Amino acid sequence: MSLDYIVRQASVSDAGPIAALSAQLGYPNTTDNLQPRLTSLLSRDDNAIFIAETVASEVMAWIHVMPRLLLISDPIAEIGGLVVDENRRRCGVGSALIGVAERWAASKGYEAVIVRSNAVRSDAHSFYQALDYENIRTQKVFTKPLTP
Repeated sequence: MSLDYIVRQASVSDAGPIAALSAQLGYPNTTDNLQPRLTSLLSRDDNAIFIAETVASEVMAWIHVMPRLLLISDPIAEIGGLVVDENRRRCGVGSALIGVAERWAASKGYEAVIVRSNAVRSDAHSFYQALDYENIRTQKVFTKPLTP
């Protein structure tokens, strides 16, 4: 199946579609709670958010790429999120967005891109491996809510 689409930089007006797509992967958001974060990230030149949209201007996918800055290693780029509409997967859109993110990262001088994927997302693991991403670690992630 082939799709006609364009890839462009995200804008604040994409908050609603980004929120809706995020919910498909189990990250529920509303336009109201996502929009301030989107606005903040779009104002930074060290983050990039790209959108894939149909020729009818329907947002069908997004990717966020950002710096990963650690004291113990050289800076690399990290994919902070990638979502393709569940009805448009396996059509090349995700691969195209990965390519755009990799080119952005290379243009910023990063020598590698890292992505994290939930252990239960075996389809995503196969997708990344098909794009020459190597699984280098299995780990647990811990969180602790803070009270003001």
